[in-house]
Formats: sequence, C-alpha cells, structure tokens
Amino acid sequence: MKIARRRGFVARHVNDVSLRTAADKAVARYALKQSLIVVTNNMADFRRLCASRKMHPGLIFLTAHDEGVFTRVNQATLLNIALDDILANDLIQEVVLVRLVSESKGEVQYELSRHQLPEH
Repeated sequence: MKIARRRGFVARHVNDVSLRTAADKAVARYALKQSLIVVTNNMADFRRLCASRKMHPGLIFLTAHDEGVFTRVNQATLLNIALDDILANDLIQEVVLVRLVSESKGEVQYELSRHQLPEH
C-alpha cells in the first residue's frame, strides 16, 4: 500500500484496519463503504462479491501464470502498472487485471485487461 500512497492514492492495508483475518465479504463491505478499490489476487471471490453491486469503485487483480515468479518485487511492478492505467482511465464499475506472464533478469512481461463489473 505504500506504493499507492506514494502515488497519491488513499490506501489501506487489511492489517491497518483490523481485517487481516476477516472474511472476504467483510473486506469487500469495508472497501465499498469507504469507496476504496480492492487490490487482490483472489479474483473469484471478489468478482462475485462486487458483481451484484450497482456501484463500486473498482477492482484490481494481480496474478501470475507461474506463482514462482509472483514475488513482492513483481507484485509491486504489477501494482504500478495497474495504477498507471487507472490514472489514465477512471476505474469505477470496472476491473483491471494485470497478469505476470514471465520475468527474466528483472524484465517483466505482462498482460493488462479491463472489463465492466457487473458485466453488461
């Protein structure tokens, strides 16, 4: 979350708001109430939790084809890529998915996609 804060975003980590062990539903409820974008790799649960909402601030999913390269450094890189994208294009009612395809010698190859949620 330090990355998001340094870039001017209001950001909260689940540890900061006593939700570290909370169910995904409680995390989603908190984020929606505070108008916060959720950043997670748990696509199935958070997509389902936000799909029924008429309005939500957006979701960022960070994933990797190979979990072995899904390091903190690479997660930070993917988060910066997602933040660049939402600074250029608002995120309300959308999902940004940034998937790490490969990493070699610090060079990251990724795929970025966006879609509406709920889907129309």
